[in-house]
Amino acid sequence: EVRRAAAQIEDLYNNAPCGYCSVDKDGQVRAMNNTELAMLGYPREEVVGRKLITELLTPASGETFRRQFPEFVSTGRIVDVEFEFVRKDGTTFTGLLSATAIKDEAGNFVRSRSTTLDISARKQAEAERDRFFNISLDLLGIASADGRFKRVSPGVTDLLCWSAEEFLARPFIDFVHPDDRAATLREVERQTVMGEKVLHFENRYQHRDGSWRVLSWRSVPQPGGLMYAIARDVTERKEMEEQLRQFNHELEQRVAERTAELSRVNEKLKTAATRLARSNRELQDFAFVASHDLQEPLRKIQAFSDRLVTKCGPAFDDTGRDYLARMLNAAARMRRLIDDLLMFSRVASKARPFEPVNLATVATEVVSDLEVRLEQTAGRVEVGPLPALDADPTQMRQLLQNLIGNALKFRRPEVPPLVA
Repeated sequence: EVRRAAAQIEDLYNNAPCGYCSVDKDGQVRAMNNTELAMLGYPREEVVGRKLITELLTPASGETFRRQFPEFVSTGRIVDVEFEFVRKDGTTFTGLLSATAIKDEAGNFVRSRSTTLDISARKQAEAERDRFFNISLDLLGIASADGRFKRVSPGVTDLLCWSAEEFLARPFIDFVHPDDRAATLREVERQTVMGEKVLHFENRYQHRDGSWRVLSWRSVPQPGGLMYAIARDVTERKEMEEQLRQFNHELEQRVAERTAELSRVNEKLKTAATRLARSNRELQDFAFVASHDLQEPLRKIQAFSDRLVTKCGPAFDDTGRDYLARMLNAAARMRRLIDDLLMFSRVASKARPFEPVNLATVATEVVSDLEVRLEQTAGRVEVGPLPALDADPTQMRQLLQNLIGNALKFRRPEVPPLVA
């Protein structure tokens, strides 16, 4: 049973997941388990009783061992000290060593009992983390619930021109703009108390030159009240957004001004169009009235001119007959102009507003204008009582003139017309 127990202890010692080693007061290796031998790549016979521990370390780690070993012999304990071990093939690995001292009854140091953990993978991961931490263009930081950063990346200098030492020496709230401090503390409480992530938060941090930079933060809470945070400088973006907002505001103002100006122009155009329409109506009315008012006087001129030719033509000399011919030609041209004017007045014409019209007065005036035609036809017109009504005076005059004129024109031959 003793031998079985000893075998179990030996198996546990040699095949433990960590390295075991013992050195004497001179630093010579007196025992080493299989695990640590495998770490170093040595067979047992080349190490145990043959090598000093410093021969298995890099020069720098060997110097560290020689400096700390006397203190270890005195205190009898070291915990988590890192040493760089050298394998047989010349490669190295980082070992985390903890040890206690074995002493005799008199209290003299006999040898050490130590454990070694190969932390090369962890060290590599830490190195990669540190490399990423150091080359990041953004500000990376680890802050705690006490309001201070425990570690910041060199980005703090790139962004704010503070050195890492200056930034770590003061509570981070000291660098925050006074107007943003309350909101910043609320975000810290969300993480440290409620354990919530911060996916987006902006505040202003003071630059070393006294200006303020806008930082956009993302942060994740960690056990122990720590916060892992990353900040990006968005000052230029915010300035561009403000410029764009101002530009849009000015553009909206200009559009509103142009719209108002166009509205005023449209009103002026409407007013001008109304005036033009009124002028066109007045022109049409004038052309209509003028053409009708000029017809009968011109007709009289033509009729009496014809009488002069018929009755007095032989009595005129050549000059008189020339003058009379010119007058008749001019009257004919005038007739054509009046007809053209009347045709123009009928294009797109509209009724004028009604007004009180005395039909008896209008009829008397029409009969007076048709005097020549009445003489030519030996006709007569009797105007009786006619009502007064609301109408367009020009159209009433044209209506009566057309009715009476047609009655005198379209009649039975040799029968004097009578219009009543």
